[in-house]
Amino acid sequence: MNLTGAIEILKLHKHTTDKFKHSIGDKYVSDAIDTVVTELEKPLPTDEQIEQYALENILDGVGIQSMINTKAWIAGARWMRDLKNGYKKALAEITNPVNDVLKRADDIICHEFCVTYDDLHRRTRLRHIVEARQMAMYVRRKIFNLSLHQSANDFGLNHATALWSVRQVEVLICNDKLFKARAQRVLAAVGEIKKFYDKR
Repeated sequence: MNLTGAIEILKLHKHTTDKFKHSIGDKYVSDAIDTVVTELEKPLPTDEQIEQYALENILDGVGIQSMINTKAWIAGARWMRDLKNGYKKALAEITNPVNDVLKRADDIICHEFCVTYDDLHRRTRLRHIVEARQMAMYVRRKIFNLSLHQSANDFGLNHATALWSVRQVEVLICNDKLFKARAQRVLAAVGEIKKFYDKR
């Protein structure tokens, strides 16, 4: 299986339902991941290394066409390097169980607060979205014991915002009965998910 095919299987593995994942077969997915990991473990070249390789192996003569061919090859090599770098990041996200369980936690929060996953990550001051995002950072901090920086980083925010969010959730739990009920349901559900992943 080539790199492109393996990446496509990974995409299916990430985005389809559990039923369809089962129909693909764990071994098929595992083989795809192994193929991608083997390919992406190779070090990616720097711009200087690409240009040096082109001068030594692609450039033939001093004509204009030769220079055009060489520049086109360099551009293509850089594009492929950047593409593989993007695959590396995607692979790390897909195969990291912490990211998987956090995504499941976010899905629970989105359902409870009636927002979408995209809402949770977009910049807005709408109260119901802000409270859902604060709850997500609270969960990261209190249940998964992530640092303030890690808790905020998923939402493109800083540690001070995460600290404020944690404190704000604690205030809302004490003073807002509706929020408290939602928070309790979220914490109970996410706690069960964490127990399951801790046993794996």
